[in-house]
Amino acid sequence: MHAWQPQNCVNVSKQKEWSLQCLRQNLKLISILKGQMIYLEEFALIDQDFSSSLSGAIEALRASTLRLPIVGGARDAICSALDVMQAMASSVCILLSKVGEVNSLVAELANVAGKEHALLDQCKDLLSIIAAVQVKEYSLGSHFIQLKRIPSSLTAKVYHAFGLEAFASIASPTCWYKENGDPMKVMWDPQHMP
Repeated sequence: MHAWQPQNCVNVSKQKEWSLQCLRQNLKLISILKGQMIYLEEFALIDQDFSSSLSGAIEALRASTLRLPIVGGARDAICSALDVMQAMASSVCILLSKVGEVNSLVAELANVAGKEHALLDQCKDLLSIIAAVQVKEYSLGSHFIQLKRIPSSLTAKVYHAFGLEAFASIASPTCWYKENGDPMKVMWDPQHMP
């Protein structure tokens, strides 16, 4: 076999190792996203409950102020309570905007995870193609070794049948010649591969 084949095996194993590492990182990312989505959904439900409770409290307070006779310091106490409620409402609005930002970031992250998943599928397909090509390469190499072991009289007939007489006199050819003298590249030689 050729000296470059061990290097080729190292390259293939590095590619497979990289693909495996990508798959592991994708699984970690998906598990993190799933865990965060649960908390975000719970937070959204709590926020909705809090907003509806706050709105109900404000409406109840307004209704009670309309019914109460304004005597003594009751008016000041009610106005103070309304100010507190309005401050809480503004805090809730700020919180809602932050929740919206987090939701958009989570959606963007899910989009990136989807693209990464598609790229990992492409990597898997490419690794399958590389493995198939490597099997063909090893098969061709073994056929070449078997061809070298064929008796010289039979080899000469094969060379003559394909118009490769010049190959019989060359031990390790890099180029074969047809009967008409035109050179023909050897596909199994790594230096002459396209």
